[in-house]
Amino acid sequence: VNNVFRIVGTELVGDKLTTKLILNDYFRDNSGNLVKKYFADDLVYGDGSGTDYWDYYLNNTYLNTLDSSMLEKGTYYTTPYDVGKTGGYKKIVCSSVDSNKSISDCIKEGNIVSNKWTGFVGFPRYGDVFAAQILKYSDSQQFFLINSIATDISYQWYIIGQNNMNSAKNTQQAARPTINLTSSVVIKSGSGTEKEPFVVGFPSE
Repeated sequence: VNNVFRIVGTELVGDKLTTKLILNDYFRDNSGNLVKKYFADDLVYGDGSGTDYWDYYLNNTYLNTLDSSMLEKGTYYTTPYDVGKTGGYKKIVCSSVDSNKSISDCIKEGNIVSNKWTGFVGFPRYGDVFAAQILKYSDSQQFFLINSIATDISYQWYIIGQNNMNSAKNTQQAARPTINLTSSVVIKSGSGTEKEPFVVGFPSE
């Protein structure tokens, strides 16, 4: 599968420098039709239980179409975001955690919710480059961010027309997936323009 992505920037994942990319278009099926799915089970990214959920679909069905040897798992901070607050991200310390979470990896408001997910295919985070880029002004092409809402974590942020944020739960929206390339990947050809995008691969290819 040929995928056209845009470069978001570089990120240090563990001790590895990676290049973070965002899909240049909304996710579409093989016929070019826009695909819309739910965010995740209980709005916790990574907990999706089937292909109706973006997190599950992207990290299973879609991931199988990619060359996983070119990818590194990214670290996606899912901390709730409050657009009405200076600084935005809500910082809550857990008073207790279960055996699978550490204090540094969770927040607590009602139920414990992980504020960090590590995996191959994620969503843009509020503040990422291109995270608010609506490609065509149409309500049918609004897309999810990975952040929930600080004032009510049962709602999820998504980007709507004119690059504004809105909130919803239990709705299907479009997506612009993000991935991280391993540092071994190099530019093989192309100039990085829309007509001549970079083609990447390994040096020995």
